[in-house]
Amino acid sequence: MSAAQALRYINYSEEGNKIMVQLSQEEYEFLKREFSEQTKLAEWRISVSLEEKRVAENNRDSAFKRLQNLYPHNNSSQRNTKEDIIASTAQIKGRMVSILSIDGGGSKGIIPGRILDNLEYKLQDLDGPNARIADYFDVIAGTSTGGLITAMLAAPGKDNRPLFPAKNITSF
Repeated sequence: MSAAQALRYINYSEEGNKIMVQLSQEEYEFLKREFSEQTKLAEWRISVSLEEKRVAENNRDSAFKRLQNLYPHNNSSQRNTKEDIIASTAQIKGRMVSILSIDGGGSKGIIPGRILDNLEYKLQDLDGPNARIADYFDVIAGTSTGGLITAMLAAPGKDNRPLFPAKNITSF
């Protein structure tokens, strides 16, 4: 049935605040089926959402339990002192790796660029004008705009030193 034919079957009449619509039996059955299908779909979506919530809560609880098992000496009423932190890191075996990870974040990397510029400036105050961000990290990685920033920070020049200082990031 076309839309024009369906419109011919509908007869509007107003009674007070109600609008009465007259439908053919075929249209009425179609609307009943649609209503039933939409109701079932809505109920399914609610059940899926509740199941996803339950799974997420179980994952969260499981992660908390694993953390508590890894660090049984930690609890919310006890704060770690500097000595506790040093003692716990002394138990780590092997070489530690320092990682700089920069997310994309949009805005063409202005915020991470400014932060890294400021960090490199402070590092140069401590270690001299040739200090670069790349000197302080074993691995530098990023996603999206962060990947471009990491390429600028880690790209080697002819002397195998970082080619660009962090202050050039925002102008890029």
